[in-house]
Amino acid sequence: MYTQKPESDYFAAAVKCVVQIHVNEKPGDILLFLTGEEEIENACTEIRAEAKKLGDDVGPIMVVPLYSTLPHA
Repeated sequence: MYTQKPESDYFAAAVKCVVQIHVNEKPGDILLFLTGEEEIENACTEIRAEAKKLGDDVGPIMVVPLYSTLPHA
C-alpha cells in the first residue's frame, strides 16, 4: 500500500493504513517500516489502541515490534 501524494503526518497515516488493512483484507501479516525504536514502540501502542476501539468484530491482532536493540528474550 502506498499513497499517491505526500502525507502531512506520515506516522498517523501509517497507523491508519495498518488498521485499515487489518479490517478490510484477508488475514495475514502486515509489515510497517519506521525510522527508530521510539517510533516503532509508539506505533505498536497506537495500533493496539485503534484495534481495541474496533472490538472483536474485526478479529484478533498481534502487534509485535522488531528493531535492532530489542532484547533477545
